Amino acid sequence: MKMKRSNQVFLLCASLGMAIVALALWQTGLLSKLLGDKKATETPQLVWSLALDEVDRLWRGDINLDSPILKENCPEFFLEDDQIPQELKSCREEIFRCVVENQRAKVKLRSDYYPYEIKMTSGKSISLKINKEIKYFELKRNCHEVELPQGLYWGNAQKDKAKRVWATNGVRYFIDRLLVRNIDLRDVVKAGKLKELKKKVDNIKEGELYQPAGFLLPKQMEEYCHFHGKQILSSRVRAALTFHHGRKKHEDIKDQAPDWNTSPYPFGMRKEESPSYLVKHGTPFKKEFCHKLRTKECLDFNPFVSFPGGLGWSGVAELLGGLPEYVRGEEYPRRNIHPSSIYYSLKDDVHEAGKRIFWNGRGHRRIDFNFATTKPFEADKDHYEVGFRCMRMEFSK
Repeated sequence: MKMKRSNQVFLLCASLGMAIVALALWQTGLLSKLLGDKKATETPQLVWSLALDEVDRLWRGDINLDSPILKENCPEFFLEDDQIPQELKSCREEIFRCVVENQRAKVKLRSDYYPYEIKMTSGKSISLKINKEIKYFELKRNCHEVELPQGLYWGNAQKDKAKRVWATNGVRYFIDRLLVRNIDLRDVVKAGKLKELKKKVDNIKEGELYQPAGFLLPKQMEEYCHFHGKQILSSRVRAALTFHHGRKKHEDIKDQAPDWNTSPYPFGMRKEESPSYLVKHGTPFKKEFCHKLRTKECLDFNPFVSFPGGLGWSGVAELLGGLPEYVRGEEYPRRNIHPSSIYYSLKDDVHEAGKRIFWNGRGHRRIDFNFATTKPFEADKDHYEVGFRCMRMEFSK
């Protein structure tokens, strides 16, 4: 059973003595912080609620990149053929700003229409204007993070299985749902960081903006994460995410150790829910398998074919397939790459939790990787991209 995804977008709302306003805003799925009023409201509260529903929808990425609004006002974000999943367009401030500040929007209540205007103000704040009345709200950029539930998890392989189980012990882990994309990297370079990558970033084609940033070296990955107040995802936390949690009920994660036979795939409790398990046990390849796990067989399909089917039980995506992922290996620093990727066929024995190889971090050639007993990447090329994501920790008081 999959747990609820924690990627809902909320606006933190504090009504100025108007409980009915707070209730209406809460019902939209937007937990908003009302920062101030310029005039006592006369607009029906349901109108504010309907307008905020639209704000929420756009902030969560329900935007067409082939929109005439983007083409006319922000051509750097315009895509003639928009096949980008909503997950990759959510919480993109520049795109959101371009759409909401240039659209002609209105909501209908019964037989009346109410035009409204949205402006981005300082930081993540927006102003919403209806009938000359203005309210201010604060956007929260929580589309791209998932919190690991408190409890017990499988770590990386050890001879003593009992030592593989580890506990969160009150430490809260917040993990990026996706690998870092080129568009994310571009934002950091624009902010004056990673200047040595500017030329390469400037040459990224429009269609590649939403693909994983696979050309960085470990120090650059670390700098990117530090810019956001985070660090590279740890190998142990990644293992916890890649194994299915193995409990019948979500609540059992807190105090019940995972079963010895826990599925090493994040898609469900049964191993048969993983395409790689099926293929290794005789099931012929089907293109539908690419919806969960993007391997060598899937290269002719849309590179975003694994959204949203590739999401794991935790709401984290791209744990298997796609690009190999660089991690921090505290216990095993020389096993810092999870190799499951497009550089292997679906039948290869790498598409599960616990498989790791070593990357010296000096370059992206075959000579820079040590596979030990693991099958090497495909041999018909000598350049391999490596993805990464960030995480942060909070310590409970």
